[in-house]
Amino acid sequence: MRDAFLKADVHAPPVPDAAADTPQFDDDAWRPKRRVQRLAGVGTRVDPVRLRGVPDEWRRGVARVGAPAVRAVDVPAFWVTREEADVAPDAPARDGEKVIMYLPGGGIHPMTSPVSYGLSLATSLRVLAVTYRAAKSPATAFPAQLLDALAGYVHLTALGFRSSNIILVGESAGAFALLALMRYLGELRADESSPVRPGMVGAAALASPACNLSRLDHPEIETDYRLPHYRKRLVPALARYFDLERLHESLYFSPALAQPTQHAFAHLRPPSRPPTKSSKVAGGVEDREDDRPVDMWIQYSDCELFADDMRRLVQAMRVDDVRVRCDEVWGGLHADAVVRRSVTLARAGTRKEVRRRLWPCGRKGRMRPEVMEDDDSSWGRLVKTVKEMAR
Repeated sequence: MRDAFLKADVHAPPVPDAAADTPQFDDDAWRPKRRVQRLAGVGTRVDPVRLRGVPDEWRRGVARVGAPAVRAVDVPAFWVTREEADVAPDAPARDGEKVIMYLPGGGIHPMTSPVSYGLSLATSLRVLAVTYRAAKSPATAFPAQLLDALAGYVHLTALGFRSSNIILVGESAGAFALLALMRYLGELRADESSPVRPGMVGAAALASPACNLSRLDHPEIETDYRLPHYRKRLVPALARYFDLERLHESLYFSPALAQPTQHAFAHLRPPSRPPTKSSKVAGGVEDREDDRPVDMWIQYSDCELFADDMRRLVQAMRVDDVRVRCDEVWGGLHADAVVRRSVTLARAGTRKEVRRRLWPCGRKGRMRPEVMEDDDSSWGRLVKTVKEMAR
């Protein structure tokens, strides 16, 4: 667990949360977004699911930083499936079945994003859209986001999904949490004293991942719609229990700055030696089923604020012989695929409403978002990549 975190990185002592017994997700976080579904998810079914907080045996190293203030709590999530799917949303995995786990950008309810609907329609796979805590208090600072993402992984493996059949998809802060999840799974797998032995996921498609939170010096620019105080206010809140002056050394907060000698992405390659026996196995390690490299795909815009950091991240992975593909969107926005999808759906919805008002007695056809894919757009390339991963 040496690479998990440096004890000297811990900046502030755990602060007991005055409202430790109060829910850390509001009521809205547990509800689907029916109006959004009518626009972005025609042809899908959405079913809420409660992800149980990860057991203590899953919390080691960095996942215990901030305790007892930072707790493992139940997490709201949503199954997204096609309407005609013949499998119950939370049913056990079928033999060889693949599944998508999606985390949205920071501060966004997962069902207000068009991503999970679109991927379910395009791939016909079950999509588990996971909410995670925003860093607004001592109880929700990192590693709360890691614990919430881990709850999704544990839930999927408990249903019988092999870890190599899990496809991770996320953008921005959600992609940051997924990078942290993969690193943590690798550390648990390498820790012979761990009571659990998780397998590594099979693939990850990340859009504009936050991968260097040590940078506080860049002004806002026109192509990046994040607020100017993003780094100066949100990062200190997220990294409350870590030394801000040393975030550049942390492989959790700044993986883009990894040095070649650290072999920081070895966990994305097959393990170099067979795993030792453990008291619990999760996700298929018992039969060396994870002896394949993780299929990584990273998309970002060439002119968004931290494009150079994402280029460094891709290069650092390649130095470690990680199987990673890069899609640099010329002239795009931060998380361009998500923005592109949202704009396309909004325009289609506006046209439909105009037709309804002009011809109220006309034929009432349903708009099917899956027919609006553009293979040349950033969204189209994301969909194409995830479909390849799902084969």
